[in-house]
Amino acid sequence: FKLLNDCKSENQTLIKIPDSAMEIYAKAETFRQQTGNLELIVNIYNNTLATLVDVERPLLQGKLDSIDKVLIKGLKTFNWKNTIGQFLTDTMAMVKDANSVLQTCKTNVRETQMLLKVFSTNIMMERKPSKSYTIEEYQEQARTNLEAKYKAIQTGGLVMQKHLESSLKVLKVNKAAPAWRSYVDYVNQVTIDGLVQAILASMTFLRDQINPVYLNQNDVNPLLEISLRLAPPEVVYEPMMGSTAAGDGMRDILNGWINGFINSATLVRRLDTADYDGDYLADIQESIKVRFATAQVS
Repeated sequence: FKLLNDCKSENQTLIKIPDSAMEIYAKAETFRQQTGNLELIVNIYNNTLATLVDVERPLLQGKLDSIDKVLIKGLKTFNWKNTIGQFLTDTMAMVKDANSVLQTCKTNVRETQMLLKVFSTNIMMERKPSKSYTIEEYQEQARTNLEAKYKAIQTGGLVMQKHLESSLKVLKVNKAAPAWRSYVDYVNQVTIDGLVQAILASMTFLRDQINPVYLNQNDVNPLLEISLRLAPPEVVYEPMMGSTAAGDGMRDILNGWINGFINSATLVRRLDTADYDGDYLADIQESIKVRFATAQVS
């Protein structure tokens, strides 16, 4: 653009400028706009390539190949004397389309992760730190709380399905395509990891509520009131500390809470099956992290 600046300067001093230079100068604003569009095309395209993850690339490869063909044609065919307006328009549309599709997919995954994060934040167990509860009182509260959290998880699962369907729609690929199946497996693992973290958050809360060290350090009252009854020659706890045939011992109650957390995985339909058939219970039960947390509590 030195020539354009020189022409402008010499034009202002009334110096005779060659016709060829004036012809170029007359298109100065057009050149600036075209250069700006080229820079924008390069920035969008480079950003698209830089942010692609391995599982996304095969799904966008067709669009990327088409862009490369147009860019190569532009490099070989066009110069500043050509009318490149259509080339810029077409190329801009292609790179914006590819980037838009990619950003839609990324947004859908990000929103799925945010939903799962909410599950972890809104744990499936609550209590007042300053209050100790009778078994009957807390069991009723636990049931009410769990029902509300279950409803939220089930609703969230339906939203995650819509996110995946949105990505399929913008990608315009066949559900049976290997690239799409790999992508679904990727999103499916994101879902499993999020559910594991949500269940672990509730497990951790429960573990703390039965840990006297934690309660003492955080000035929290014991969760439950346990009655001690003399029945000579024995001392009887109510509820009993272990398991009972009736399933109302303290260990039975703890296991019931734990199973309540784990069973939340049945409320989210699988993303990696036809028609979202099945749930994530088996995945959660097989998780080493969940097994370890269960062992710590029970």
